[in-house]
Amino acid sequence: ASGDYQQTKGVRSEKRIPTGKLFGLKKHDFIQTPQGTGFVKGKRSTGYFALENILGEKIHASANIKKNTVRLTSRTTTLTQQMESASNSSSR
Repeated sequence: ASGDYQQTKGVRSEKRIPTGKLFGLKKHDFIQTPQGTGFVKGKRSTGYFALENILGEKIHASANIKKNTVRLTSRTTTLTQQMESASNSSSR
């Protein structure tokens, strides 16, 4: 199962790692940046994100969220639509 497993960091696990929204984005949101358009793969607390396309190929390793970034769709609608269209085309 894929997901965010590590929930704390620090020597005594005193620092909580944010797993929800960070700068208004969640994981797998579809966004558009000057570096490219893709899904949020990884989040960093400094405001940088890793971007990937629908097939999991890396678009940009550290795109800055603070500069000209637009969230196009949320994660649930786009991923389910892509999965349905991929399964429909392969079953033909």
